[in-house]
Amino acid sequence: MSEWLKRLTFGSAAWNAWRREHPDLVITLDHADLNGMILTGIDFARVSLRGASLHATNLMNADLRGADLTGAISLRPI
Repeated sequence: MSEWLKRLTFGSAAWNAWRREHPDLVITLDHADLNGMILTGIDFARVSLRGASLHATNLMNADLRGADLTGAISLRPI
């Protein structure tokens, strides 16, 4: 499991605080299994999520500006 995927387990608030501390970090979560995760309000701006699995993932109010969702799999709208 990648360092970034581990950070997601602490929730959106912790992730977003960490992102504010590291604004220039290039984050890649390509092919990550994010199925069923509650990521309300997550800051995924400029994050690569190519081929990520997002089935039943809650991304309500997520910041996806500039995120690369090419090939991401979701069985319902993100």
